Amino acid sequence: MIKYYLIIYCILSSLLITPVNAQPIQGQELYNYFEEYLKFQNEYNGNEIKAGMFLGYVRGILDALEGTAFCIPNNIPISQLIPQVVKYLYEHSRSQSLAARNLILESLRGQFKCRD
Repeated sequence: MIKYYLIIYCILSSLLITPVNAQPIQGQELYNYFEEYLKFQNEYNGNEIKAGMFLGYVRGILDALEGTAFCIPNNIPISQLIPQVVKYLYEHSRSQSLAARNLILESLRGQFKCRD
């Protein structure tokens, strides 16, 4: 009987092990998320999961690079930074071949330079 449970445990455990793809997204994918975010913001039935992916990715880049690539004052919430990122993406729509993190970085670097 113990052998039976051990076999079931091994089978179920092997189903839970899946490869993880941790590659950074490219600008084109970020733009797809961005477009869904705009639709969702304007109540055009945008895909809320992709809109959330856009917000989450921007937040992740902010958390990862804040203090090194740019310095955002503590009194500025993310809700005030998202419009700046959106404006940059809208104005630089031809930059879709760049890495998504670089697009977000460039959207914030000019205004929030770190002081030496």
